[in-house]
Amino acid sequence: MNKIKILFLVGIISTIFCAENPEYVEDKSADIKTLVDKQNNNGEVVSLTNTALKEYLKKSDDALLIIKFYAPWCGPCNRMEKGFQELSEEFSDVLFTSVNIDTEDAITEQYDISSVPTIIFIKNGEEIKRIIGYKSKPTLRKIVKKVLNRATQ
Repeated sequence: MNKIKILFLVGIISTIFCAENPEYVEDKSADIKTLVDKQNNNGEVVSLTNTALKEYLKKSDDALLIIKFYAPWCGPCNRMEKGFQELSEEFSDVLFTSVNIDTEDAITEQYDISSVPTIIFIKNGEEIKRIIGYKSKPTLRKIVKKVLNRATQ
């Protein structure tokens, strides 16, 4: 019972932290190229909100968008974070994003997320691949390369 209370409190604290620190919520008016450039300049994965996702999908042109669905209390999600972050720095033409399932219910429901981590690859507004569960950095790299090669053909 105490473990559940702690997990609940962690979720609440992270929600409050993000609400009080707007720099953690991405500018929804930016286009995909600007976001990719920003990601590559500071090496950070872009956090998505429901409103921001809709805007990015409208402006994405033919850029590959990768969305990682996670929860702060999820062990496999946390183990995958560093590799995902490093891959965002490695692939300069791809926008790596993340969605916290505890705070973004609408996106979670829209993409029918039932377990985390889940990674969805989107090209031209369409989901082209979905992977569920922990993946190591080398495995993720292979998947991203394969999806990029298929998406550019």
